[in-house]
Formats: sequence, structure tokens, C-alpha cells
Amino acid sequence: MWNHAIVVGYGNAGGKTVRGLLNSGVPFIVIDLDEEKLDGVSFPYIIGDGTNEEILSEAGVKKALLVVVASDEDIKNIYTTLLVRELNHSLVIFTRVAYANSVDKAYRAGADRVFCLSIEAGRMLGKMIISPEDYEKYSEELSTLPKGSTFHSYEVPRSSSLLGKSLNELGIRRKTGCMVVRIQTGSKLVKLPRGKDVIEPQSTLLIFGSADNIKKFKEVFE
Repeated sequence: MWNHAIVVGYGNAGGKTVRGLLNSGVPFIVIDLDEEKLDGVSFPYIIGDGTNEEILSEAGVKKALLVVVASDEDIKNIYTTLLVRELNHSLVIFTRVAYANSVDKAYRAGADRVFCLSIEAGRMLGKMIISPEDYEKYSEELSTLPKGSTFHSYEVPRSSSLLGKSLNELGIRRKTGCMVVRIQTGSKLVKLPRGKDVIEPQSTLLIFGSADNIKKFKEVFE
């Protein structure tokens, strides 16, 4: 059900995403039109256009866990987001845009999270001016994924201590190092859940973390 990641666009943003995925051990495939960019790489890729339905299908979009749309053109990224969402209603989409006026369009196209270069650059500059030391810690945390991390599907037992509590109350990340990236309860799907979201009976969680993190999660909450 949850399988791999797809990175559309192997430019600056896409390249950084790939480095994070390589470090984390999460399986992925890259889509890019420029064959020279991918010459000699060791990871799987497809030479093609991310706005092409056949190319996305070849990359396994219908079985993917998440898609990172990271080309250098906002219009292409918005269209790719729309197409990906039509092909797979349940995966998580991260979309990169360069201009603030593209943010709402990307969300309307179906993105779960939109990263705007101009907005993020302003935020980073503000953090550096106000508190350089905190910013360095913050940026390191965002850009570094634990080596050997992976996704794990966890069916919540009927007697679990997780039931009826919000993510804030449970403190899963603080106690185990794992991050809950999805909560599926019957036909109800919560992607990238927030702290206020409550774990209900008959839920399946998608958690992200290292083997040790996941082991710790099971020890604490089973």
C-alpha cells in the first residue's frame, strides 16, 4: 500500500531531496528530462516529463507513498501536482514553487505542503538575524534524516494506549524518535497529521523512523 517516493525534477531542490532520501534509506525514483544531469548516478530514474501521465505511471505513482514536485518552473509543478493527485488520491504531495502567487494554485491543484522559495528565504533570513544559533540548529534538523530510516505501517491494537489520545498528548516523536505521517481509519485518511489529531479505534498509522526508533515505538505503546 505504501511503497516509495517519486522526485520530479533533479535540479537544486530535487537534488537536495534525493540526498536526504539516500541518507534515510527510503526507496525512490527520479523523473527528469535532462539525461546529462542523471548520467552516472546510482539510483533509479526515468528520462521524461513529469507532466506526462505515462511517465508518472511508469514511475509507479499509483503505488507511491509520496511525490516531491521540484522542477524549476511553477506552471509545470502546478500541472504535475494536479495530474499526480488525479492519479493517486491518497499519497502525500510536496510541491516547490518560486513565487508567492503560485502557492494557492499549488494547494488547489492538490499539494499537501507547498514550499515557496521567496517566502522560505525571507523566513530563513529573519531567523539568522534574530537568532543565528537557533537557526543553525533548526536548519540542520530539517536537512538531516536519520540514516537507515524507513516507513512502517502499524495497525493499532484494540487495547493500545494510543487510542483516544491526540498526538500532542502521546508525545510519540519525543518519546520514540518516530514521526506519524499518516492515520488511516476506515475510509478516513489524515495525511501529515497535526498534534490535535486523535488516534481512533481500528486505525493504521504510517510511521517514519530508524529501526531502533520503530522498535522503541512498539515497546512504549504496545
